[in-house]
Amino acid sequence: MYNTIMSDKDPPNDDDFFRKSMHGVKPLDQDTHKRPKSQIKIKKKSQPTEKFNDNPVYEYDYNIMNQERWVDGDTKASFSRSGLQPKTIAKLKSGKLRPEARLDLHHYTAGEAMGLVDQFLDECVAEQIRCLLIIHGKGYMGSHNKPILKNILIEHLHNNSYVLAYQSAQPRDGGTGALYVLLKEGRKVL
Repeated sequence: MYNTIMSDKDPPNDDDFFRKSMHGVKPLDQDTHKRPKSQIKIKKKSQPTEKFNDNPVYEYDYNIMNQERWVDGDTKASFSRSGLQPKTIAKLKSGKLRPEARLDLHHYTAGEAMGLVDQFLDECVAEQIRCLLIIHGKGYMGSHNKPILKNILIEHLHNNSYVLAYQSAQPRDGGTGALYVLLKEGRKVL
């Protein structure tokens, strides 16, 4: 027969081990890490096109567009409004201004994509998100063998009053298949 000794203490658990291993550890004075703001939710392509009723869908006639100004898939895109500090442009171009939200336009038509871009920009301005990453890809489908979505996006952003600047992304973020976009400061919507 065995004698069982009962203890008033419960056996150690994970919390006890954690507390013991953290004994003597001092917390950091301040957290300098920037946490990303809430991700913007955009409808996915899995829904049929008819369900995009709340997003504008643009129609493009590629034959009448000025495709002579269009860039190749590997060409870096760059734009900034006058008055923007050169230091800010350099940070955007180098990827040191990290995107707080991203939108991937793969598998969308040009019309659907620009509707989503407008919705995305509106929501980012409302959430006071200033630096974005928009992934457009390098697809070659135009009659001049140039990427339609990339070129339409460049023109669309250039004409959008929220956009202060855009630059082709660094390779880690998609290279010439994506754009860093810097927005004006917006007002928080209550």
